[in-house]
Amino acid sequence: RIANLIRELQYPNFNENSLSDVEKFRLWKESGGKKGEEDFDMLFKKNNAEFIKDADIEKYRHWAEQNYRSPYTGKTIKLSELFSEKYQIDHIIPRAKFYDDSFGNKVVVEAEVNALKDNRLAIQFIEDTQGKEIRLSNGETTKVLSLNEYKKFADDVFTSNKKKRNLKLYE
Repeated sequence: RIANLIRELQYPNFNENSLSDVEKFRLWKESGGKKGEEDFDMLFKKNNAEFIKDADIEKYRHWAEQNYRSPYTGKTIKLSELFSEKYQIDHIIPRAKFYDDSFGNKVVVEAEVNALKDNRLAIQFIEDTQGKEIRLSNGETTKVLSLNEYKKFADDVFTSNKKKRNLKLYE
């Protein structure tokens, strides 16, 4: 289901279940000779689930679990921007400190916030930078949540993920 949603977002002009779309692409393929056939095959292959990256599915799952918000800033993450370079998956406990690449140790955050966090634990980052304004790549600014806001976010949002809810406490 997530792969289909991502496919729709990435390739909004092609519906493999639409007879009209399939017919248009068939005619395009036939009229273009060998080059048209190669172009068609590439375009069609791009629309298959095999080209949906596992990382994109994982990013979507984190985004949904986080109630569509960044856990470090509380800022809403637009679905239309989720798969852009504006957002990255962050390890709550950095892999450099403790190798844990599990789903429970990851969240989706703004790329600039992730860079600023660097190799700190999430709780250390929040303690060190709470309330600090960060300029984002789109020219907007956002503030890092206070320690209390961060803990409340984790308690409220990660109700079904005990590991993520407890990771906020690691110091």
